[in-house]
Amino acid sequence: MGQDTKTPPSPFNENFNELTNKLLKDFHVPGISVAVVDGDDVFSKGYGFADLPSTPATPETLYYIGSITKNIFATTLTKYSQETKNQITLQTKLADLIRDDFVIRDTWACNHISFEDVFCHRTGMTRHNLLFGGPGDTVKNVTRALRYLPLSTEARQQFDYCNTMYAAATHAMEAKTGEPLSKKMKELIFEPLGMHDTFTSRKAALEDGHDKVRLYDGFEWYGKHDANGEGRFVNAEHIDLAPCGGAGFVISNVLDMAKYTKAWLGHDDLLSKEIRDEVSRPRISTTKNAYNEEYAQYALGLYRRTYNGVEIIGHSGGLTGYTSLFNTVPSLNFGFVVLGNSITATVVAEILFHHLLNERLHLSEEKRFDFVGQNLIEKTYKRQTLDEATKEKYPSLPEKNAPLALPIAEYAGSFHHPAYRTFTFEVKPGTEFSHGKQYLEAIVTDRAWPFVLRLFHVSGDYWLGYQLNGSMEHEGQTVGWIRAVSKQAIEGTVREWGIEMEPDLQRKNWTDKLIWFART
Repeated sequence: MGQDTKTPPSPFNENFNELTNKLLKDFHVPGISVAVVDGDDVFSKGYGFADLPSTPATPETLYYIGSITKNIFATTLTKYSQETKNQITLQTKLADLIRDDFVIRDTWACNHISFEDVFCHRTGMTRHNLLFGGPGDTVKNVTRALRYLPLSTEARQQFDYCNTMYAAATHAMEAKTGEPLSKKMKELIFEPLGMHDTFTSRKAALEDGHDKVRLYDGFEWYGKHDANGEGRFVNAEHIDLAPCGGAGFVISNVLDMAKYTKAWLGHDDLLSKEIRDEVSRPRISTTKNAYNEEYAQYALGLYRRTYNGVEIIGHSGGLTGYTSLFNTVPSLNFGFVVLGNSITATVVAEILFHHLLNERLHLSEEKRFDFVGQNLIEKTYKRQTLDEATKEKYPSLPEKNAPLALPIAEYAGSFHHPAYRTFTFEVKPGTEFSHGKQYLEAIVTDRAWPFVLRLFHVSGDYWLGYQLNGSMEHEGQTVGWIRAVSKQAIEGTVREWGIEMEPDLQRKNWTDKLIWFART
């Protein structure tokens, strides 16, 4: 008997289409592109808009894929190691390649951190996303900034997601090979797989030789925090991700990413089983996400988790104006890719993936993860009031708060940290949100992730900070609340700011998390 080669039905049925269009509206996402790999077959479709007001999203639309780049980096290095007979291996220590540039505060960690440690986020260094980017910044500069940052934990003790260490690993590999990481990715991964619409810079993507533009700005939603609230989409600022290196600088479309997905499912000899097994082997346990997981672990630029007994291997990505999701289910020979042009498309992608997986597994309703019951729309747009955040961050405040020691203008000015560089604070008039009280604001645009930092006085030398993505006044898109402390010199001037720039930094006392900026 001949082999059954019947093409499976398209996953983009009426139910899927209705769900997708509803989610785009609920989560204020202009558009997404979707690809599904089902055995040897690939299905792809665009929903919504690649550019407003009317350019449709298609499978050919280009997007930043964000942190999916991490797995491509780890796979590239592993393949390079195999082909060059171990000139570099996963166990190669970064300090052996870039001794002068790679300096961190723990001597043992400095001398022993390897590519493998970086790729599975067990270096002891936490994110510090807001320090890199801007004109002239490089992976070397980011690497040299590490010496000024505190470690969160000891190396190899726990999972601590860190983009800056990926920049250091990029610098180390480039120093050894004498070539840009982008060239090695193209040579070892993109060209052999026929990923001709995959790039590592905005300039290259915009000059790709096609007769029409396919890379558009991402978007942010400026408006109310509920699904039906009024507001508007605003173009996200252009992002230069070159200083991030292998942490997130790749641009692609779902057609090319489907080719990469098929390779990860074993459909292409480029990625041998040996390479796939090595890169996807779990190295460390992570904090669990939702979705009824039985366990969650991290490999090399890949999460591994189970959902109703089925293992999922993949990664997501998110940055200002863009979102990505790449998941494989090896036991079903099934893969899924979503690329979107808003950070809130993250939730849309997860819901759509689990919708298709539920259908493939024929799960009963009680076994399906209840996205509606999780109130994800409300959580996505929830924003605390100033009073709520103050009570959460400063639970032991006295009934009557201590006033400022100096006029608020004395707390403004430029303050510098050798890794985070310079913040310039200005006094802003009071608003309804600040109960009519003046506050300080620094607009920081010379970064891969531009942001606004606002500081509201709480009591004495203690302040509450509020971070926003982008650099415009808007409601929502918050990075989070942080604490800050002002410090005066003997003559009465404000000489330093201690700011909780990295809330994930693990310390018993929050004051030990502060990054100190000195007046310039």
